[in-house]
Amino acid sequence: SSISKDRGQRPAFQFFVKWNDQSDRAFRMFEAIMAAVLADRFPPEPAEHSNEPTSAEGCWW
Repeated sequence: SSISKDRGQRPAFQFFVKWNDQSDRAFRMFEAIMAAVLADRFPPEPAEHSNEPTSAEGCWW
């Protein structure tokens, strides 16, 4: 049980837990911003080619 206690008492782990508890709201905002950036950089359906995939799929049906 001493090994598990040492793992839980690691400074890095405590710092991460403390930082995560204090900046949970900021982390959610950062996660939302990253999701928006990824969605903008890698959009699931680009507006420029939005008609091409649907028309191609329509031909297969």
